[in-house]
Amino acid sequence: MTPADGGAAERPSYWLVPINPHGGGCLCCGSVPAVFDLNDCIAVGFGFAACTKDGAIVLEEPRPSYDDNGEMLDDDQHYPTGADAEKLAVADPDHDWRIMLESPLLGRTFQRQGAGNWVLVEQNAGFA
Repeated sequence: MTPADGGAAERPSYWLVPINPHGGGCLCCGSVPAVFDLNDCIAVGFGFAACTKDGAIVLEEPRPSYDDNGEMLDDDQHYPTGADAEKLAVADPDHDWRIMLESPLLGRTFQRQGAGNWVLVEQNAGFA
């Protein structure tokens, strides 16, 4: 059955199966959510954080710039949020949208599976 004849909508083939979060890296980091909160920043501080569309980066955590004395130059940078990613995805929804957060001891990937629904589809031990 299809939505046209009253059936449930079919899942796109690129949707991954959502997973239940487990652990959370170090004890200071807290637990991993099953759904990415649209108010949260797409940022990890030390590591890599981005939103991708079909594997291409469309939003990324900004990297600070430093002067010759090691002082940070841009302290007023905009950190993208889940809402920023959702705004892009709403404008072009038929793609594989993901929020990727890779940090020491914890990596996680959330995939957009319907309006405003960014579900956890991968969790790993990070890069350290």
